[in-house]
Amino acid sequence: MPVSRTSDPPENLKASFSVESDPKLVELLSNFLISQGIPLEVTKDAKLQELITYINPKSVIPSDNVMMEYVKRQNSINKSLINYPKTIGPIGVTIDVHDDLTEKFLVFSIHYFENIDERKNVVFLKKMSNNQINAAHIIETIRREVNVHSHYDVKFRHSVSSNMEILQMIALNEHVEQHHICFYHNMSIFVTELLKIEAFSMGLNVLREFIRFFEPESDLYCKFQRFQSSRNQERDLPSMDNNSWESSYIFLTKCLVLHKSFETFCEVYGIDFYIYNKSFKDLIHLQRLLRQCVYYCRSMSTPSSCISQIIPAIEGLRRLIDREFPFQQFQREKIQNLLKFSFESYNMRSHEMAVLLDPRFSYTEIFTEEKWKDLENLVMEDFVNNNWRWAINSGIQDTTLMNPRGRMNIISLEITIYRQFLMRERPEESDCPSRWWAERQSPFKLLSAMARELLSCPAVSADASHYFSDGGKLRRLTKTCSGTKLEQSLNLAGSLQNFRGKGASESSDSEDGITEDMMRILDRTAEQTSENLTPKDISVKKELPEIDDFQEVTWQEPSSSIVKLEPLDPPDESQFDMFTVPAIQELEHPEQVIHPQSARGCPLRCHICKEMKRPGDYLNIRRECDRLSILAGCLYRELISFQHAERISNFRCIVVCNSHIPEIIEEIYGRIGLTSRKDLYDCSLDRLEDMLINVRRLAPEMTAGALRTALVLFLTKFDQCREIEIEEHRSPPIQSQAKHSDSRRRPDTDWIPNSDQILNITCQKMEQSNLPEDSPQNPSSTAPKSINPRSRNKRCIICSQIKSLGEFRDIRKANERLLILIGCLYRKSISMERAETIMKNRLIAVCITHIQETLDEIYTRLCITDVRYLNSCSIDRIQNMLVTVAVLKPDMTAVSLRDALFEFLDRFDYVRNDMNYGKLTIGGPPEASTSFTEYTKRRADAEEDFVMKKNPRKSAN
Repeated sequence: MPVSRTSDPPENLKASFSVESDPKLVELLSNFLISQGIPLEVTKDAKLQELITYINPKSVIPSDNVMMEYVKRQNSINKSLINYPKTIGPIGVTIDVHDDLTEKFLVFSIHYFENIDERKNVVFLKKMSNNQINAAHIIETIRREVNVHSHYDVKFRHSVSSNMEILQMIALNEHVEQHHICFYHNMSIFVTELLKIEAFSMGLNVLREFIRFFEPESDLYCKFQRFQSSRNQERDLPSMDNNSWESSYIFLTKCLVLHKSFETFCEVYGIDFYIYNKSFKDLIHLQRLLRQCVYYCRSMSTPSSCISQIIPAIEGLRRLIDREFPFQQFQREKIQNLLKFSFESYNMRSHEMAVLLDPRFSYTEIFTEEKWKDLENLVMEDFVNNNWRWAINSGIQDTTLMNPRGRMNIISLEITIYRQFLMRERPEESDCPSRWWAERQSPFKLLSAMARELLSCPAVSADASHYFSDGGKLRRLTKTCSGTKLEQSLNLAGSLQNFRGKGASESSDSEDGITEDMMRILDRTAEQTSENLTPKDISVKKELPEIDDFQEVTWQEPSSSIVKLEPLDPPDESQFDMFTVPAIQELEHPEQVIHPQSARGCPLRCHICKEMKRPGDYLNIRRECDRLSILAGCLYRELISFQHAERISNFRCIVVCNSHIPEIIEEIYGRIGLTSRKDLYDCSLDRLEDMLINVRRLAPEMTAGALRTALVLFLTKFDQCREIEIEEHRSPPIQSQAKHSDSRRRPDTDWIPNSDQILNITCQKMEQSNLPEDSPQNPSSTAPKSINPRSRNKRCIICSQIKSLGEFRDIRKANERLLILIGCLYRKSISMERAETIMKNRLIAVCITHIQETLDEIYTRLCITDVRYLNSCSIDRIQNMLVTVAVLKPDMTAVSLRDALFEFLDRFDYVRNDMNYGKLTIGGPPEASTSFTEYTKRRADAEEDFVMKKNPRKSAN
């Protein structure tokens, strides 16, 4: 009878044909699971089996019993992980204990040289059976792990621990020569006391309370997320810090990055409690100091860590404190004393000798020249007075047979060669010093041996909390295994670990969410805040912001008597046409619009009423929030159609008459039912719903919160226009402008122009010959006096000195900034990096002295004595100057540089010829010179010919 194919074989046949797992798979899988603290029973998980089968369908997954047999075999091998007879030089050990109340775990690492080019780091993990710390038992356990057969011969030159109880016990043990406190332990003491300083603790507490104020899912938290979404910025709030100072550093950094957002949000929604500018500056200094502390701790927790890094780190912190707190002497001295107290234990001879024998730090600015000489004598004395018999194992001659003078001569010669060698080449800070000495073993046979002795000791101890704390790497293994099984698993897991010192418990900056972009934002915010800080900011909350960029807020106190004038020239002149736009309404697409930027002194056409306006009668509106607010007000007053509003809303810049601004402001207040911008902070968003409907036709992504922010910024900047009651200085109504198109505004004779208005006065003087004969010759006789702008002191951006109103000039034009920076670079007043940073600013204040120096430098470089000779100047000299100019403005050509030089030299020629600053301030620049008039006339004729060619219909008329 045939046997059925589906019948199962007998059990004894099944056992005889069972397939065993691949031994290599058993080894690799067991090592991986044990090293990561994963119990071996995880192999029963279906998902893991599916993964292994996918990688190799023919693999037979081993059971947990098979892998446990492999673990037992590894423990039964009576062989030490350290080949003690082949060790070169001394042995170092680091010790740490994790105390979990109910159980204690011992972690220690052995550091030695087996080859001269690499230090070995072996980690051991043990569970303390009686949960008692016994120094003699710990040292005995460590010695047995080094040499199983003859542990009585094992001695340690260095020991490192963060547990003071262990250090005090080991100090009495004769088998350990030198004892060192873990660098991370002392760093934690320093930072903990640092955070207790009142200026820092108060600021941190305010930030913590401020973050707690935003309860998750609360209305305020949702408002903040919408507020950040409208600005296309980070929506999430920083997580609260815990008891570790590293988490406080992360919390502080993320809060300071959002400082501008928090500040603007508080202003918009009327939140009173937040840090002031002074507190922000203190926290910026603290953040930079903590960042450096974190950097040093993480660099010393690597496998190549050594005690030679400790003193350079302390000196680096001392220099950083002097740099971050230059004007706060009391606070600086307090932090310096705290630093000295926290790290006073690192003044041993071994630490200083290690710095000398580390080629990364020796003979640098860490010590003075006299100190380096003393350290050289210390090394020579140590070499002469000690019998270095262990050096024979590494092939070095036995110097014990020499007399002291012979040993002094040979070590002195190597130190001299070593000093000269470092003058030619020096390793990077990230390089391994042991490998550097191994590659230069031949000329430094004795020094390399001494270096290995000192570099065998790490700066920090092994980190037991990384393995056994809550969430630790091996925490799950200790909870699922016990007894002999746990002991065997820990022995195998320790042999598979890399050395990880204390201080690396926190993840790297990128994993913490702290990126380089965030650091750049933080530095830029700190620079803006420090530059705009006034004495009032130290104790008084800031006023509303006046900004040029909606994304980057620069806080300034608004003036009480003058409206900030928009600059005539945009930052990027390549985006604007140099001619007046003839007829905007005839353009079909926003992409085809030529932005309205004319030559200096030419009239422009208002985008609202389409009337031509002369300089001083219009404003260039570039901010998106201002454009939307103006267009919304014009739509309510029916000054423009929706089609026209949609078209000009896409412009980068629009021209608006001065007379429209007060009308628009009154219309906005009337629509939302308010009388002051201060009431806008607390008003309900429902008041803005009607306006939001119209604004969304121009900006569909606009929200009510974003609209309120835009209105606040617009009214902050232009609300003072409504308060000016000088009727003679107001533009006439729209209906009468067509009849009086020839009327011109002229400044009063006693009016003091600022730097924004000097250009307009010059251009108006050029046109006085065209005025009607019956026009008033003395405007001051028919018009009341204008309100003078408030005098202010400003800090020169070149020399950083405070200057009064008559001693500096505000520079807005990009080409003028460029040429002043070029002159300062030629005179070596600033560096190229500083010039690149200054070039990014839209407005800078510069001493008149620097302008004079720039003019003299330009005339000297071009070999001319007057601006009239610029046309005859050799193009080669301009090309030579263009080499430096191209670094700051790559798109600049020789022709455009010549034009910029002509305009700059002619405008500031009065500064060069007259040293009377007071006269310059009151009288302003003289009338345009004949050369500049002829030059601009030629440019205007060329531009007119170009316009006529583009508009044949106008030329025919």
